Amino acid sequence: IAATEELSGYVTEEALRILLPRAIADPDAISKTRMRRIRAVLARHHYANSYPQYYPRLTRSGELFTKTLDLATHVRAFKARGWERTLVVQPIETWMTEVYAECLTPMGLLWDALDSQLAGGASRFGRASEALMDEARRILDTADRQFARLVERNYIRWISRQEPPPMITVDFLDQVFLPEWRELEAASRNPLAVVLLFHGLRWDEWVTMEPLLHERLPRHRAAQAQPMLALLPTGPPYNTAAIILGRFPALGDSGAVGAMLSERLAPEGVPVAGAVSTPNLSMPDGARGVLLANVSVLETGVTKTRPTGAARDEIVAHARARLGAFLDSIPSRATVFAVSNGGTTRVRGPAST
Repeated sequence: IAATEELSGYVTEEALRILLPRAIADPDAISKTRMRRIRAVLARHHYANSYPQYYPRLTRSGELFTKTLDLATHVRAFKARGWERTLVVQPIETWMTEVYAECLTPMGLLWDALDSQLAGGASRFGRASEALMDEARRILDTADRQFARLVERNYIRWISRQEPPPMITVDFLDQVFLPEWRELEAASRNPLAVVLLFHGLRWDEWVTMEPLLHERLPRHRAAQAQPMLALLPTGPPYNTAAIILGRFPALGDSGAVGAMLSERLAPEGVPVAGAVSTPNLSMPDGARGVLLANVSVLETGVTKTRPTGAARDEIVAHARARLGAFLDSIPSRATVFAVSNGGTTRVRGPAST
């Protein structure tokens, strides 16, 4: 019924209510073909998509159904990797590129969104997914504690370079920007790079906003994303100076970020075209060199009041309003870098990394 009913909201919702606990308990309870059909009905074919004002309950139930099954997929993937037993001994590189980037971040975003929807009485499902939500929360909280202990044990060795460290934001210029710039300089007589410096943006917020950059920069080459650790677990000017200067800054390092960037890149022979900031972002005509764009987005950094998954729509809408026209104006010859000075932000309890 869920795979074929396209008129009755009540019938479809009742079918989803019956299916959900079965699908959570056994991923093979519904064939992949049938599940694709159910998702297609919910996303495109049901009348609710043409007249959402008449089907508000079904719209919310459909979102809850698909997000819950996606959460179950991530929980199963976490267990399949054996991370419940081996997470404590995983190297920092595995944490950054696999544990957080591929598994815990999407799991956390889904948990936040589902918790917000369920708390608002999203549907007649009630707490059919309560056990799954509890299990996911336990995984997330345990992982946060283990990651905090890992950083505590190794932080001094990382910043003192006593052992090969993970990539930290202080490495952005030398390891990411300058190698790319040299390639640009060799290939073009008029090289241009735009650095989007997000203030306080965490990895989960980046994942939320990343589709916007893909949407607005279709003329540019495919994006490559790499997690980095913030120098400090907050987003103060010290972190910004570490990125801009490409070194561990002294307490006296301060000033306009554009001036600091010019100071750092002058010995490298890299011209700085200027610096712009939200909400007044603009692309100078005929720009050559590096343009620094300081970006602050609602519900990120110091403005954060809610978990990212619950504030997703506001984050995306605000980023589109603040960044959309500017991204559209960036010439296709430019290489765009996005980097954040953010670390962890405390929202409703324990800090989320």
